[in-house]
Amino acid sequence: MEGGPFASDEVRAPILDSWQRSRFFGVDADRIEAPYNAEFDPHSRLVTAALPVLDRLAEALQDTPMCLILTDSRGRVRERRIGDKALHRHLDAINLAPGFSYAEEFVGTNGIGTAAENGRTAHVFGSEHFSERLQRVSCAAAPIRNPVSGRMLGLIDLTSWQHTASPLMVALVREAAADIEERLLDIGSERERAALRAFLTSRRGSSRALVTFTDGLLLADAAATDMLGPDDHRRLRELVADPEGLRAHRMLLADGRTVQVRGRPVEDGSADGGGAGFLIELRLVPEAEETVPRAPARVPRLAGVAGSSPVFQSAVGQLIQQCRQGRWTLVAGEAGTGKLTLARAAHRHVVGAAPFHVHDAADARAGTARWLQDVYRALAEDAGTVVLRHLDLLPARATAQLHNLLGTTAGRSGWVAALVTLDRA
Repeated sequence: MEGGPFASDEVRAPILDSWQRSRFFGVDADRIEAPYNAEFDPHSRLVTAALPVLDRLAEALQDTPMCLILTDSRGRVRERRIGDKALHRHLDAINLAPGFSYAEEFVGTNGIGTAAENGRTAHVFGSEHFSERLQRVSCAAAPIRNPVSGRMLGLIDLTSWQHTASPLMVALVREAAADIEERLLDIGSERERAALRAFLTSRRGSSRALVTFTDGLLLADAAATDMLGPDDHRRLRELVADPEGLRAHRMLLADGRTVQVRGRPVEDGSADGGGAGFLIELRLVPEAEETVPRAPARVPRLAGVAGSSPVFQSAVGQLIQQCRQGRWTLVAGEAGTGKLTLARAAHRHVVGAAPFHVHDAADARAGTARWLQDVYRALAEDAGTVVLRHLDLLPARATAQLHNLLGTTAGRSGWVAALVTLDRA
């Protein structure tokens, strides 16, 4: 890529995308600069679930030039199993060892970092690595997910010499990841497993939005996630405290819509017939079916924000709802209308003291690469609010890079708001 144009059809699409991200991160193709951090919990759920799987596979692979690696969700190596002395020395030399991070932003394209970035299995063979230091090896890595929430907990990687690599490495890491996820489910409480089984079984046969509650767990499908905010979750928990109310109940949502609520308890399968939680079905009630006229939802007053017109109050209400649900939002308005003030006030109202990052696209004029790197790091924190201010000032090329960057972090839980000034002079 440094030498100039090349035929993109000669490179697999996931590898080409990863090379472009590596260039964006400013990765040095000639050196390995993996940061080191030895602090981690050796008794975490992930490690506890993975150790028996790693030990079993390591025994089966002990006479082969293969290395098994377990990392956390950010690509930091936590466990390594390797029997081949030459490969052991080489991996030490390139810092593919416990405590070092193999995230793409530090070492470029590689099985671990690319799988973490894309959230799916990745295989990188020899010369496909961005760094020349890594091109003597090949690797395949698969994500390990929490079987209840679906959140990525870590990755399992298989690394070999480039000349001994096999496409079967991909199948092996996928199977190993599935084994670890099964053990994670076994480690979970019987109540969590019963709630998960009820949720999955009902989801296959229902077209309605589904929610499952236990003492410490909430499961929601995509329809329920879009429908409910934190206030609605609290109201549902109040309803499950009185199971009689779940047989047939209508509930007013925070956004003013009405839903039909039907629920049933989920038993944990124990001898004493204990309850695991409640499974709830939600159906939006069309306005024509509502027996009582819908009262307009009261829009809360935001500190530091003035305005009482119906149009302004509607905008405030929509912004609060977007922030509550973590929906990425575009806020457009004329210069000086207080878009940043409104976004900050909505953030404080909904999430209080959570981080609030502002990245002004006007600062990208001094260097888009550094600005985009700062945005990426804020998004990667997966918490709090990220505001992209004056986005209309971002150069066209950087806008395309930002689009790709946002695509890699689309699953973050915090709010993202983009501010655009209309009719800029």
